[in-house]
Amino acid sequence: MYLARVTDIIDESVISVPGELTIKELNTILKSSGQAELPVAVLRSDGSFGGVIGDMKFDPSRAFLQVSELSVKAPLLVEPEANAFELVAQMLAKGMDFAAVVSGGIFRGLVTRRSVTRAFGEMSAA
Repeated sequence: MYLARVTDIIDESVISVPGELTIKELNTILKSSGQAELPVAVLRSDGSFGGVIGDMKFDPSRAFLQVSELSVKAPLLVEPEANAFELVAQMLAKGMDFAAVVSGGIFRGLVTRRSVTRAFGEMSAA
């Protein structure tokens, strides 16, 4: 049996932005890139993982807040080579929608429910 690693189920469509970006700037980026879906990973200036914006409705009164002020820390951080099945079990048990993939403190990507569904669907079809 193939033991999938977290790298096999990373959501490659997730974008990452610097924490200093304003909500208005993020909204503009999302619209111009055609990336209307969240989550969005928020990075610190050193490239380390700062948090995630998982749900956001654009509110003009918050337009000039930095994304780091609205991001939430991922309750689960995982190494890229960790066992994907164990990660999914933890996500389901804790009712989590995403987990941050970090290596050496540097953000590598997110595992989302969408990426899990896609990856395991591809594995079962093979």
